[in-house]
Amino acid sequence: MEDTKDYTVTMFGISALQMPTLISIAPKESILFNLQALGFPFNMSRPFMKDHVAFSPGNILSGRCYTLFTSVYYHTDLQHLLQNMVVLTAAGQPVHKKVGRRHFLAIFTGGGFFGNLGMWVYYLLQRSIFTKTVAQDLQLLPSSANNIIIKIWSEDTCPKKLIINPDTLNYGISCYGSSAGVNAILSFGACCSAERIVRRLQECHTNQNFELDVYFFSDVMNIVFTLRLFSNDAVALVSSFLTENGFFDQLITQTGNIIGYAGHVAGTLFGLVYYYYMYRRNLLV
Repeated sequence: MEDTKDYTVTMFGISALQMPTLISIAPKESILFNLQALGFPFNMSRPFMKDHVAFSPGNILSGRCYTLFTSVYYHTDLQHLLQNMVVLTAAGQPVHKKVGRRHFLAIFTGGGFFGNLGMWVYYLLQRSIFTKTVAQDLQLLPSSANNIIIKIWSEDTCPKKLIINPDTLNYGISCYGSSAGVNAILSFGACCSAERIVRRLQECHTNQNFELDVYFFSDVMNIVFTLRLFSNDAVALVSSFLTENGFFDQLITQTGNIIGYAGHVAGTLFGLVYYYYMYRRNLLV
């Protein structure tokens, strides 16, 4: 009972931290809109949140590195928030019970932080691949590229040099949400499930009793679910670099959602690393 109470307090705190941005962008017809009268931080403008709450390469290059953390608590709509909180509530309780509030929050927030770093690496890869491909073959670019690439001719350099608008490389695209943190909790929980499965099978072998309870199959399903999510994100991330999947169209028109997969994968990997850290230090009960 005490574990459930502690977990409820933790989840309430995480949810409460999401409210300022959710209230700030609430439309006039929403019941949340009236709460904007409370003032800051419930009435932040979208430009302010883009610069000081959401993560983007532009924010990092401008010195606003704190957005690597604050973006974890930024959601643009109630449905997005509820989806993340439902999964976190269901998957997080056994993790919270096993490691306590301090480590639980470290996994969740750390997963979001490294998820943003994963997106940052993805941006750098985008820039590198884009620049190299432009230099090698202009015909690979869609026609829209003509409007956003500034061509500079040089008498001393042949062929022509290209200066690319940073916005076309997702320089200013905002990233937000707690999905990477949720994925970190999921992967940590999957490791805990694997540990319980191994222990249970060892007990069955020792006692020559191979009757498995419902908790065993629940742990199996937890691992399968987490692996399925990770594989979907990893495949989408890798395939996003393929030209035939519209890599350049998404990159230039800024309509693609492929950058989120990098955050999901990085968050998942952080959960695995954190489990290994606690395992090696004998911090797991």
